[in-house]
Amino acid sequence: MGCCSKPKTKWVCTDFKITLISATDLKGRKFSTTKVYAGVSICGGAEKQTPVDTENGTNPTLNFNAIWPIDDSDVQHYCSRVVIKLYWKRRFFGDRCIGQVDVPLKDLRDRAPKPYVEYHVSRGSKVKQGTLKFSYDFGVIRDTDEKPSYSLIKRAFDGVIAIVSVITCSAALDG
Repeated sequence: MGCCSKPKTKWVCTDFKITLISATDLKGRKFSTTKVYAGVSICGGAEKQTPVDTENGTNPTLNFNAIWPIDDSDVQHYCSRVVIKLYWKRRFFGDRCIGQVDVPLKDLRDRAPKPYVEYHVSRGSKVKQGTLKFSYDFGVIRDTDEKPSYSLIKRAFDGVIAIVSVITCSAALDG
């Protein structure tokens, strides 16, 4: 190694795999068929969406798999979260969010392995909208030369900087 060459950085990565299985007892519409789909994201990243279940109404079968390569150190913090939103597919006025499940990746990593887990679907802080069943797995931890596509802590930090910038700009305009 010469005096001008930099040492290569190694990243510790893992794949987070999630399988959305089904939801039950969702609050549905009274006068038409409820068509439901879900969107999954990690820390506000791009949302991956399931196909729309047009047959099972308020008890949709989702059967959807998604995988994210993530920096393993991000899983050690409670700010790194998986968010699953359930939507009604509507012909007019756009789709409507029924509710969501928001779980820290750290809680999932620390939990004893099970074939699946169930969480209450919430809308707001108090209103329960049914139950969501999913399974998950953290893949083998590996070293790599490439930074994973999702560095969750950086995303969260960038979001805080953006919010602070907006507050600072609006305060400057008001002052």
